[in-house]
Amino acid sequence: MSKNILICLLIFSHLIVLGQHDNLNFDELLSSNSKPENIITGRKLIREYFLNGEIDKVRELKNYLINVAADQEYIAFYPVEYWIILYWTEEYTSLISAIIDVDSLEVERFQNKIKPQYDLLLESLQEKSISAQTKLEASIQSASLSDIKKDFLMLHLKYITANDDHEVITQETLNVFADEFLLNNPESEFEVFIRNYIRFKYVPAKWSFAAELFSGYGMFTNELSGHFGNLVPIGFGIDVSYKNFTLYLRDFIGRGQTKDEISYASGTWEKGSEYDVLLPEASVGYLVFEHKLLKISPFAGISSSEIGPIYFDIVDNPELEKAVLDFTTTYTIGMNLDIKLGQSKVPMFTQKPKQRYWMVRIRYAFNMPQFDDKYDGYNGNLHYLTVGFGRFFRKIKRDI
Repeated sequence: MSKNILICLLIFSHLIVLGQHDNLNFDELLSSNSKPENIITGRKLIREYFLNGEIDKVRELKNYLINVAADQEYIAFYPVEYWIILYWTEEYTSLISAIIDVDSLEVERFQNKIKPQYDLLLESLQEKSISAQTKLEASIQSASLSDIKKDFLMLHLKYITANDDHEVITQETLNVFADEFLLNNPESEFEVFIRNYIRFKYVPAKWSFAAELFSGYGMFTNELSGHFGNLVPIGFGIDVSYKNFTLYLRDFIGRGQTKDEISYASGTWEKGSEYDVLLPEASVGYLVFEHKLLKISPFAGISSSEIGPIYFDIVDNPELEKAVLDFTTTYTIGMNLDIKLGQSKVPMFTQKPKQRYWMVRIRYAFNMPQFDDKYDGYNGNLHYLTVGFGRFFRKIKRDI
């Protein structure tokens, strides 16, 4: 019997202590500690009240902690924590003011203050808000607010509860909601916040660059084909693009063999000798089709063609220099087909995001040298097909 009485007394005394704890005002509960300790203890209590559904106490303690930290040294809550609490306490006017007041000066002030130590408050607020999102949205819809403020708060709520593990809300869906809001509410008081913090879209920069190494196969036509056999080129190219226009700068060196004896002023260039074709080119292309795997760009430009003995043969026999068909104006048309390889994905948040990928370029060109203007018996054109391997580079900028 005495044992049972003792147990009852212990239980009763514990209930009395709990009742006293609940009835304590915050000054009595927290005043024995320093300001940082008050904030730490107060945040723990807010988390307990919040998880227990005691939103009135959350509201009171939130106000108390803000007053405690109302100086230039401390903050009681991170912005997202404060916003979520205001959603639960339904203090929408204060919430909207706190959101739209975020600017560069406010961010600088925030960075210079002493911030709360890490605890589980934000995680708890976000987790419970995600599971209760329908309830929070219903509270917004029933509030005495204008439609535009309700729409913004609905968007903002999605924004602050979104994270990498959220099953429904992603950055892509936030962008869709943000674009819809901006379209329906142009130049609203919320536009700056949405564009700076919620909407994250990236668009390609106007300028881009590429480089390639290539080889392939070429053949002459008409009288040129009677003198020079088919050739194998090697070369290097650089692309400089602005929007859909591209300047192609290429250095083409082809090698083949002569098909007959070629007479020159002081001798004969023997049949079967190796020859070189030099074809520096500057052409302009226009992007007519782009897919995640392919790009097609026709081009036209101007080159300069030279055909002659290889360097080492001229060193051995300087007279062969007279057999060279000197550089002559060459008109070039053709088409590039770029196959994208291993295209990089742009991270959502980076300081200077870039788009890079390797590519295989298949290029056909029809070149029209004007040798017959200078040399009799040398009319004709050059067809070539090259396959190049290169790298594309373009910055990606945020679309505000």
